[in-house]
Parts: sequence; C-alpha cells; structure tokens
Amino acid sequence: MSFIASYSPSLMSGERLEELFVARKPLADHLTNVLSRSIINDVDMRILLVGQRGGGKTFMASLLAHRLRVNEAIKDKFTIVRLAEDAYAINTLTDLLANILKMVINDAEEAAGYSERLQKVI
Repeated sequence: MSFIASYSPSLMSGERLEELFVARKPLADHLTNVLSRSIINDVDMRILLVGQRGGGKTFMASLLAHRLRVNEAIKDKFTIVRLAEDAYAINTLTDLLANILKMVINDAEEAAGYSERLQKVI
C-alpha cells in the first residue's frame, strides 16, 4: 500500500491521487480540459475553488497539477508554483511575487536580486 497524506495531498504521487479520487470526476475532467485548452491557446485562465475546510480543494488542485504535468502536449509550456497554504509572510504583491520567484528560480542569489528589483518597481 502506498503513502496517503491526509492533509497534504501534494505529497502523494499523481497515480495515488488518481487512485483515491472518488468524487467530482466530471468537474475534475472539465477543469483539466479548460486549463489544458488555456495553456495550448495561450489564454490567461484563473479558477477559484471554493468550499468548506476539508472539502477537497487542495486535493483537486493537486490532482489537476498532476494531470497537467503529465500531459505531453503542454507540460513544457507552463510552471506550477505551489505556495504554502498558510503563507502568513505574504502581505503585499511584492511579497507574493518574491515568493513565486523563489519557487521558480533555483539560484537563491538570483532570486534575491529579482526580489530587490521588485521592491524598487512596486
């Protein structure tokens, strides 16, 4: 039996997420198609998942991220950035952009340089 992360589905493999997914298949398929088409057509798309705590929003987001990452037609056309769920240090747009840069850029010094430049721009 493989690993099940009750409160952190992003720690599980994509295959395990698919295996455990039992509800809202039509919604997951629809969102996968909408996001895939938006990437292929280079159209900005935002999706807001709203629901009660424990309702499966993070699970759905993890499942969608997996499905997009394994899609051969689009996997090199986007970057998924996963921020902490309770990112209390993000108070401004600059903080948000700096956190995204740190996740995308492997070189900490390069990310710090961009972060300093953002402070001057925003």
